[in-house]
Amino acid sequence: MLFLNLTEICELYLDGINISAQGTQWCQALSSSLLHLRVLSMSGSQLSGPFCQSFAKLQSLSVIQLDNNDISGPIPGFFAKFTNLTVLSLNNNNIAAMVPRLFANFSKLTALSLQNCNLNGTLPKEIFQVPTLQTVDLSHNLQLHGSLPEFPENASLQFLDLSFTKVSGLLPDSIGNLKMLSFLNLFNCSFSGSIPKSMASLTELVYLDMSSNMFNGSIDSIYWGNHVSLQSLFLESNLLTGTIPSSIFSPPPLLVLTLSHNRFSGQLHECSNVSSQLSLLDLSSNNLEGPIPASISNFQELAYLRLSSNHFNSFPSNGHPCQFEELYLAFNNLRAVPDILRYQTSIRRLDLSGNQIQKVPNWFWSLHLLDYLNLSSNYLVTLAVPFNYTKEFSTLDLHSNQLKGSIPLLHANYLDYSSNHFTSIPTNIGDFLNPSTKFLSISSNDLHGLIPSSICNVIPLVILDLSIISLSGTIPQCLSAMSHLEVLNLRRNNLTGSISDFKFFEDCDLVSLELNQNQLHGQFPKSLAKCSNLQVVNLGNN
Repeated sequence: MLFLNLTEICELYLDGINISAQGTQWCQALSSSLLHLRVLSMSGSQLSGPFCQSFAKLQSLSVIQLDNNDISGPIPGFFAKFTNLTVLSLNNNNIAAMVPRLFANFSKLTALSLQNCNLNGTLPKEIFQVPTLQTVDLSHNLQLHGSLPEFPENASLQFLDLSFTKVSGLLPDSIGNLKMLSFLNLFNCSFSGSIPKSMASLTELVYLDMSSNMFNGSIDSIYWGNHVSLQSLFLESNLLTGTIPSSIFSPPPLLVLTLSHNRFSGQLHECSNVSSQLSLLDLSSNNLEGPIPASISNFQELAYLRLSSNHFNSFPSNGHPCQFEELYLAFNNLRAVPDILRYQTSIRRLDLSGNQIQKVPNWFWSLHLLDYLNLSSNYLVTLAVPFNYTKEFSTLDLHSNQLKGSIPLLHANYLDYSSNHFTSIPTNIGDFLNPSTKFLSISSNDLHGLIPSSICNVIPLVILDLSIISLSGTIPQCLSAMSHLEVLNLRRNNLTGSISDFKFFEDCDLVSLELNQNQLHGQFPKSLAKCSNLQVVNLGNN
């Protein structure tokens, strides 16, 4: 009824309006009245499909934007008759059809966007022969496969997104013909082979993501310094080898560079000509070695540095360091806490796990903003924590070291002291723990004595692991009354007493209860039936 007397409408925008009629209704309402329609935009209008045949009457259409609907069914063949079509956008629909080759007939098409449409079949290479085409987005179509064609020299393509598809094969050398390309996303496809040298000629690139493919070979031959507009470069999770060329750090506007999970080797070279705007650098999970170059401090805006899982043996202490927010150096060959940390005032997340660090310097505990700290799997014997240290962490992981003496009273939501040589638990540990502690593990230590009943004062505790530590005496009954506790692991101790004394309540959240390999006796507690979420119960060897 709305359109009956509005027959001269040329542009119609009903985005976000709930028009939840069946496909033939909304489709026929438009095609019976709006024969002059050039622009149709009804994104997120809860339309359902498929397209009706009468839609073919709208011969003047140049822009179709029907994103975020449920237009199921194939893309109709009569679209080929829309010779004025410049923009076709059907993102987030359920078209569930092959990409039709009729798009090659759209001689004026500038934008084709069919993101997350459940498309299948083979990618039509004819699409890329349309000389006016500037935007192609076929991402998030998990059953779409095929390969890229040879690109013509006069291509106008500026935006190409094939991420989360099964498009595969080699990247053609003719990709260098896309001189106007500014956005290329091939994330999580199935490309293989080497990265063509012709990529160096794509000087307009701003965003380049070729991660999670099977690209191999060296990237030394690509002079990345040509990419004077490049801001984001993602090459992680491939099979790339060789050294990392210093030219890759050169584009002046570069903000993000990730090369993680490849097979790069050798040392990082000192480099003076670097992007001063780089904020994230990820080189983790490679085979890099030697010292981390001092020129790392030339990245004045570098806030996120990830170098974990390599073979670096030292971190520079000279220069004027940038202010990190995240520093990941896990699983390298570092023998000391990097001295550069003493100048950090903004660092929030620090991972030094899996190194060969033997000592934590006194100044370390003055990093006031530190929220996540992982020092696990090192050779620490003592922590030298200042008296009355009250800093609160979200995560503090100290497992698999050689720490001795009494369990330190530190504060964290996630607190792991396991696999050390601690010999005693403070009886008041529950009074000093962070009131929001949810994870506490003290397993695999050299502890003796009783379980402190003060642990029950940590009301939000979800996971408590006191296994394999030779504790004796009875189990505090209050543990069975902790309503938020989901995992209780007390296995392989010397605990005694009757398990019948345990009294579980209706609000019990237990998922796993392990009391095996102790000296408990008595009858199985019937109240355990109130713990309806239980998946694991182990009372063996008592």
